[in-house]
Amino acid sequence: MSGKLLAFLLAGGVLGLMFGLWRMGHMPLWVPLGHLAMSLIAFTAYSIDKARARDNGWRISEKTLHLLEFFGGWPGALVAQQLLRHKNRKTEYQVAFWIIVLVSVAVLGLWLWRGFPDPDTFSFLISR
Repeated sequence: MSGKLLAFLLAGGVLGLMFGLWRMGHMPLWVPLGHLAMSLIAFTAYSIDKARARDNGWRISEKTLHLLEFFGGWPGALVAQQLLRHKNRKTEYQVAFWIIVLVSVAVLGLWLWRGFPDPDTFSFLISR
């Protein structure tokens, strides 16, 4: 099985599972929608960075790419790595990427097991 196909299956499977869990009432809608939106943003950032690498232009920092992955964009980043062949050979980058994926999946698993936080918990962050 090719890396591209595997990346599409994994990313699509995870996002599909999240939407399925939402439909069954086990997850708030903002979780799969947030991951989908961040995946599109991460894919776009990888595309821009790849183009700039080819043109010797200003690059998007690896820290920024990792932040996009951390905040839910790792499925889109995984697809971009395989489809665009970008950042998929740098061992140090890949180690950090897969640690981010494992932490993300662990946090989602913990939330599913313990229950998602009530949005009002974070109301202090929004000034009224």
